[in-house]
Formats: sequence, structure tokens, C-alpha cells
Amino acid sequence: MNLTEAIVVKISHDLAGGIGAMASTTELMEIDPTFVNEAGTMLKQNSLMLMARLRFYRALFGAETKEINTNIVSDYLKTWGQKITFEGKVENRLQLSLVAVGIILLVQGGTLSLNANQLTLKGKEIVARPDFQSALQGENTPIIPETLEAHWLLNQLSEQKKKLVSKLNAKSGCLEIK
Repeated sequence: MNLTEAIVVKISHDLAGGIGAMASTTELMEIDPTFVNEAGTMLKQNSLMLMARLRFYRALFGAETKEINTNIVSDYLKTWGQKITFEGKVENRLQLSLVAVGIILLVQGGTLSLNANQLTLKGKEIVARPDFQSALQGENTPIIPETLEAHWLLNQLSEQKKKLVSKLNAKSGCLEIK
């Protein structure tokens, strides 16, 4: 699988749940007219989730634009099941990629703090799949949707002739672009 294929699979997977929920809601509205009052709230929540994820992925995987900002990260984090708070200011796609990697590493929740090209992570546990960790360290690992964020970050760093320095332990860590 190449990066493009992994991106398509990742985006499709992450949007499919919200689209399915919207389809089910509209179907229930047709079956039970009394459901209409509740349906509006459900449709709005799913619409906001889908828009937040779409904006995040468009900024992360699309062309560098002025649309990249901290609100994109904040809105995207609201769509996740675990509580991750974000501090700092995102101004470019490389920083957004660093944040995307941090989100994967804080699978059990925590705090991401971005200061220029340095991301500090604090959480209950910093953990990632072994293949994600290998990809993040620049080892030759297959590109799959589960390792996409690591490969994407390293691809961007390579294009800009920069490197990633990571210092991670069980509950905290730092990722820095040099």
C-alpha cells in the first residue's frame, strides 16, 4: 500500500461511521414520525463530527493553506472517544502532522502541548502499535492505515530535509522537529 491508498482508506473509515449514523437516523425518521424531534439533534451532532474530521484531513493531507489553525485541531479532538486536550498554536501542515502523531500516541487520553516545532505529550499511558513505533523511528515498515500518521510525518520531514527527535516514556514524552 502506498501513502495515497492509506490516506483514502483512513479517511473513508473515519467518515463511514458518521455517514452510517446519518443514514440510520433518516431511515428511522421515515419509519417513526415521532422520532423527528430527536433526529434533528442526532443529525446535527453527526454533521458536526463529519465536518470536523473532513476539515482536519483536508488540512493534514491537502495542500498547505491558510485554513490550518488551532480550531481544526480542537474540533477534531471533540470527535474522538477519549479526552485529549490541546494547548498551543497550529500554523502549518507539518505542525498538524506532529499533532496527528501525538493523538495516536495518546490513545488513552491526555494533553498535547505544541510550542513551535516541539510537541509535548502527557497522559495516562503513551502507547502505540509496534509497527507505528517502528514507522515513527524511520524503520522500514509497511504503509497501512494504522501507521499512516507516522509515515506521513516522516514523508513531510524528508521533503523539507528535517528530522524527528523523539523522547517517549510510559506517561510523557516529546516529539521535536529539527
